[in-house]
Order: sequence, then C-alpha cells, then structure tokens
Amino acid sequence: MRRWRWLLLAQGLVSAVVVLMLLVFAGERWGGGISAEGELRLSIDANANNGNRPCDPIDQVGVVSLSAVHRVGICIENYVPNSINNFEFHIRYSGDPSDNDPPLLNTAATVPYGGSPKSCPGGDTGCLNANPNANDGADDVNGLTLGDGWDCTGLKLAPPKGEDPKTSGVADAFIVCYADLSDPDQDLAVNPGLLATIEFTATVVGVDVIDFGPINSANLNNVQSPRPGGGVARCGTKVPSDQVPCIGATIFKGITPTP
Repeated sequence: MRRWRWLLLAQGLVSAVVVLMLLVFAGERWGGGISAEGELRLSIDANANNGNRPCDPIDQVGVVSLSAVHRVGICIENYVPNSINNFEFHIRYSGDPSDNDPPLLNTAATVPYGGSPKSCPGGDTGCLNANPNANDGADDVNGLTLGDGWDCTGLKLAPPKGEDPKTSGVADAFIVCYADLSDPDQDLAVNPGLLATIEFTATVVGVDVIDFGPINSANLNNVQSPRPGGGVARCGTKVPSDQVPCIGATIFKGITPTP
C-alpha cells in the first residue's frame, strides 16, 4: 500500500512539473497580458466610437445615416507592445464628390493648413490632430495612446490629407508619422491598438468599402518595428517576411444592410 502511495505522489509531482513548464512557456510566449494568438495584422475599425474603445471590438461592418459624420480606426493586432517607430497609410474609400471620384459616397475633409500648403494649423503639432488623426497623447498608464514625441508632418513634406490630390480618380486618405528618434515615447501597449482615426461625412446613399489600397501602393501601407528584432509590417510586398494581412471594412451609408 505504501508503494502505491509513493507512485501516486510521484505521478502528481510529474504532473505539477509539466503544468508549471507549460505555464512558463505560455508566459514567455504571451507575456505582459498581450495575446499573441493569431498573426500580426492591420485592420480597419468601421466604428471607432463604439465598444470599450476604438479597435475593441474591431467592427468590419458599420451603418451610418446620410450626412452623418463618423470615424473609422486604423488598428494593429498581435504586435510587440511599445515597439512601433513609424507608420504610413494610404486608405482608400468610395469617392469624394468634390473631385468626382466615383461612386461619390464620402467626403473626408482635409484640415485647412495655415501659412504654406505644406504646414499644419498650429505648427507641426497641428499635424497630429489633422484628418487622419494620429493617436498621440501624453503618457497613458493604460497604454491607449502612442505617447508624446511624434511627428506627422511627413518629414515636413506630406502632412495628413483626407484626400490625396496626387492620386487622381482614387479617393484615399493618407498619414505619415515618425516617433522622436532621440527620445521616443511609445506607450501603445493595448491589443488591438489604435494608430490613427479618419473622419468621414456620408454624402450619398450607398455601400462604402474602405481598405488599404492596391498592391502597387502597398509599400506605403506599413508599420515599422512591430515585431521582435524590428522589421516592417506591410500589406503587400515582394519581401514575404514583411507581408501581413490587411483587413478592410464595409460601411452602409443611409441604408440598412440585408441580413
């Protein structure tokens, strides 16, 4: 009988060690409470105003009233917290009546620039609050913002625009942001995390598909150093190790989708 007790005790110890090893492995893999389940990807949140916060949840479908102002979010999932150095996005949407980009569903107003065409209202810091709008801000203990020390002037050459005038026949909003290299303040640690928002006004009834643009401009849709050891996450690229899934969204303007 005593021998059986020792055998049972030994089996229990082995099981406990196995469980402990699994917990340690899980802690190393998913450390910090940031889930790494699934691969790194970029997504559009069709409704950045609902749920717990923008990107939580990530809505792939939204419904808005005609003439309503609404925000979408540019989200990053399953990344290494506090690792993002810069990002650049060209987000396509369905039309802008002011420049005849069919099917004419939206306007995404560019914040008027003061001084020269390449400057932002309130100086360079105004580019942080343009449209698209970077998710910057002072230190946030919850890791909800990118933090201070970000520049979204596009190296003082390409401030954010709700509609890029250089891409005729295509409605696309763009933003280029860099963290301060000398004193980076990168606080984005929540998963999924919000990089920027874009504000639209629904002008015509219809179905709007918002995405990260065609593959010929995919190298402009990227996030720098979002993975161990640094690197680039791109929507489409000739370098397979850089390529990540990029998920768009659908928004119904002035109509209710059929179940």
